Amino acid sequence: MCMLIRPVPELLLVPMSTEALLLTDEGSDRDQLRNEIRRLMAIIQVLMDRAEQGVNTDSSDFSLFQTTIMLEDKVRRRTGELEQALNKLDVTNAALEKSLQTLQQTQQQLVESEKMAALGQLVAGIAHEINTPVGIGVTAMSHLSDATINIESLLHSGSLTKGALERYISEMKEGGTLVLSSLTRADKLVQRFKQTAADQATHEKRQFCLDRLIEITCDSLKQTLIEKQVHVSITGESMIQINSYPGAVTQVITNLMMNSLNHAFDGVEEGLIEIDIRRNERQIELIYADNGRGINKDIVDHIFEPFYTTYRGKGGAGLGLHISYNLCQKVLGGHLEYIDSESAGTRFLLTFPVDAPSETDK
Repeated sequence: MCMLIRPVPELLLVPMSTEALLLTDEGSDRDQLRNEIRRLMAIIQVLMDRAEQGVNTDSSDFSLFQTTIMLEDKVRRRTGELEQALNKLDVTNAALEKSLQTLQQTQQQLVESEKMAALGQLVAGIAHEINTPVGIGVTAMSHLSDATINIESLLHSGSLTKGALERYISEMKEGGTLVLSSLTRADKLVQRFKQTAADQATHEKRQFCLDRLIEITCDSLKQTLIEKQVHVSITGESMIQINSYPGAVTQVITNLMMNSLNHAFDGVEEGLIEIDIRRNERQIELIYADNGRGINKDIVDHIFEPFYTTYRGKGGAGLGLHISYNLCQKVLGGHLEYIDSESAGTRFLLTFPVDAPSETDK
């Protein structure tokens, strides 16, 4: 560290004469000596003052220098700690991001599984419905085959009578009509199934009759409804034509019905599901209600949350109402809400526009 050397005034630097120091006996020389001594004392005092000032100044600079070094060291240590913390934070963020991606993939898989489960219910219902006309057709054709073999035997034996031939022709007409009717019904069911499956798979927007679509959805669950001894009543306005997404409507109704069938009717002798359809200008208001056990008030705030279920361990994934809620908002452009009621059972209000927003408008 450099010390600053300040110049001493010239008057203070005049050297004291040697002769003046030797001539102590004479008065004038004595005065001169005194003057020289005074000047020397003044110089010494100035030098001492400046030395003291220099020491104080150097001491302050040194103290500031020490403080600066300490601060720099503290900043260096703190910077190192922050860098370590940032590195740990980066690692944690990467782990959280990976976990989030895994969770999103798992959720998507579960959502798809729930959709497939709903489609599976539809397949089971349609298969049961198709089984009836196909079974009737098989039975009728079997009878006609036996009658044909019998008439052929009579013909070859030469014992064929007019009466036998007329009976055979009559049976063929009746049997043919029955087979045609059964095959026609089976064909309509297959076409209905194909359309419903396509609607659920693609969520394409098209015009359709709302109450008719709900009837078809209920028919697809007919076997389960029979097993659970639950009756479905569709009331309100009929033949309402809307331009929306039939697949989304079908899945919402299916999820609500399956939620009732799985949770509501344990201990209920005669289950009832009521679907009331109303049109309010450009808006559809659909009230879904059952006469089951209802929903505990403690869990009402959680029923639309993903993975929330009171049926865990028994096949429930907790996604049915969550999917329905999202379909109402994101696809149909409407809203699904739970209606609190003093009466027994569960009530939901589904509202959505007659003309649903297109994909580009969402």
